[in-house]
Amino acid sequence: MGRAMRIIHAGEAYHLTARGSNRGSIFVDDDDRQRFVMRLGVAAQRYEWSCLGYCLMGNHIHLVARGPDGAIPLGMRDLLGGHARRFNSRHSRTGHVFGSRFHHVHIADDRQMMATLRYVALNPVRAGLVERPEEWPWSSYASLMNGVVHPGTVDARAVLSLVAKDDVGPWAARQRFADQVEAGIDEALAAARIAGA
Repeated sequence: MGRAMRIIHAGEAYHLTARGSNRGSIFVDDDDRQRFVMRLGVAAQRYEWSCLGYCLMGNHIHLVARGPDGAIPLGMRDLLGGHARRFNSRHSRTGHVFGSRFHHVHIADDRQMMATLRYVALNPVRAGLVERPEEWPWSSYASLMNGVVHPGTVDARAVLSLVAKDDVGPWAARQRFADQVEAGIDEALAAARIAGA
């Protein structure tokens, strides 16, 4: 029996996730992560994505993106397939890197978008890797807060427009975005403590 057809609408935003096969690592070191971020930038530009967020974890990734008709599946194919080929070659391994097709959740409105971006930004905090989301260098949140955005990886204007409804400047919009994310830090730290217990 064939796979179920994906329903991904042009111009709509999606929270995309992909997990390592058997929950195994998809990144061994920072070189793997850096190359993935570069590959993300290339895929986003090639397929005309507006990438609003990403976070690279040890055995899974989060992306938040929208694109024209067919662009999300094609971009994910190139991004994940290219990473898997390089990962296997670099680490002298064979077999699947990712466990299955990527998962996608439609983001219906700005409120859900903000909740999703906060969830993605706080993923490393919940995992107990850092105490503050901007300390995790492999996320769009850290890129935005630290002012170092790799080309194509984050549509900063689209992200900041979520909180800049009254024409505030970019610095104030960035602070508002940080306030929204940081409102969830205590809960994320509590989750990390529970997981570590």
